Amino acid sequence: MKLQSLLTAGVLAAVLLTSSAEAYAQSISRSGREMQQATMKAYDKLIAENPKDFKTLYSRGNGYYRQNQFGKALNDVNAAIQAAPDTDKGFLFDAYSLRAGIYEQLGKYSEALADYRKALTYSPDDYATMYQIGNLEFEKGDYAAAKADYKALQKLNPRSQEAQFGLARVAIKEGDIAAAQKLCARAVELDPSHAVSYMRRASVYRMMGNNADAVDDYAMALQLDRSVMPAALREMAELACDDYAAVMTGLQKTIDKGPRNGVMYYIRGMIAKAHFHYLPAIADFTYIDTNNLLNLPSIYTELAECYYNLGRYAEALEKADYAIGSSSHNRDAYVIKSLIKSAQGAYKAAVENADKAIAKDQAYAPAFIAKGVAQQGMGLYPEASAAFGSALQADGRYPVYYFYRGDVLRSHLNMPEQAKQFYGDVLKMDYPAGQVASLKGFAHLMLGDLAEGDAWIDGLTAAGVKDNDGEIAYYAACYWAQRGDKEKAFKYMEDALKKGYASYHNWTKAMDGGINVAPLRGDARFDALLDSYGNLFK
Repeated sequence: MKLQSLLTAGVLAAVLLTSSAEAYAQSISRSGREMQQATMKAYDKLIAENPKDFKTLYSRGNGYYRQNQFGKALNDVNAAIQAAPDTDKGFLFDAYSLRAGIYEQLGKYSEALADYRKALTYSPDDYATMYQIGNLEFEKGDYAAAKADYKALQKLNPRSQEAQFGLARVAIKEGDIAAAQKLCARAVELDPSHAVSYMRRASVYRMMGNNADAVDDYAMALQLDRSVMPAALREMAELACDDYAAVMTGLQKTIDKGPRNGVMYYIRGMIAKAHFHYLPAIADFTYIDTNNLLNLPSIYTELAECYYNLGRYAEALEKADYAIGSSSHNRDAYVIKSLIKSAQGAYKAAVENADKAIAKDQAYAPAFIAKGVAQQGMGLYPEASAAFGSALQADGRYPVYYFYRGDVLRSHLNMPEQAKQFYGDVLKMDYPAGQVASLKGFAHLMLGDLAEGDAWIDGLTAAGVKDNDGEIAYYAACYWAQRGDKEKAFKYMEDALKKGYASYHNWTKAMDGGINVAPLRGDARFDALLDSYGNLFK
């Protein structure tokens, strides 16, 4: 199981919070969810009483939009626009702007562009709308139109950073890197004391292929404002997919300048962990802990996850227990402890710890997954199926959750037709098929569509496809192992290990709803490969 999809990035928002501040933030979050639910129910009642209440339709649509329920949001905003009077220009500006944002999220850029232009007719000098239009022109590849839009922004506001960075992006597409660099420098000079200036310039540097300077700018942004950490970490992790060495080198440079900067060690550890390099991640997290660089009890949860992936379960359990004892906000620590206990075969204790996580958050999907894994280990298949179903109800965004439910139905409850529904749901999800996390090839495989499954995995492993950390090769090994082609499976297993894919747990224990290398585990070649790459795990 790839735990990044289980232990969510919520810890990032609390990375520098004290325990009391973290408790306050979590209570605010819970209160916000409760208030949001009450507000949406109130909207439902008002609209039931008056289906043409355009302002309430808009408000409910905006609520759905913020919940990422874009289909429902679009229906409400369409109804609001249809019901609104032509004379209410302020409302129509807001409604068309919201619908444009919904279309953007749905990937319908032409429709979004048309709506932003319509909104602009109601407020011709709206800066944000002009900027969105320029960005969409750029995304559509109409660089001349985008350039004109950014110049119009510049005319409206000569100190517009957005215009400068927009023009820099256009200059890159025109092949004028020197001009892009000058525009970026000028943009930062307009506001050198704010982190967003460096975040924006870093994104342009990435377009240039100047990854070293991009990392330097992310580091500068973090030194100016630690609240940008979630965005900076996400973008550096993405950059590391293309150029891991540049990210690590850049972070080391920053650490050399300030050896007691715990945030940089934390970021480096998190990026290493995200790319399955658990030993260097452990080194960074341990350095933070032993030198008291951050007040961060969740660092022990990160360490527990690393040791768990390395198959070092006793050490993982020690860290999980320490995390649980260090803070009352220990939901994720209970989840990882449950998974550790399952790996050790202590399934009853695993269920108990999963239940403790659920008690902390009754809508936390990873806790239900951990509970289902333990129940499946105990042979409690109906209960496991129910737990996986609860995970899907809580959060249906992750394809792997559907495999857990489908596998227990198919393999243990003799319900193949019901299982097929879950594999079919994976194929309907919005994940691009070209992302390994979509797991679409595995869904085809489970449904017996072998040609489609083979084409999917062949596309991911084709020449030229980047796989710097071995994740794609690992999934290719899983695919061909389940497909019954051991020769190909071992080929990709060795490729994954060469690239540093260090989850010993995934290699040796993980079952993950049928996405695993279990058919290889009894083969002498399997143990020989793991032994030859033992430096990854010890």
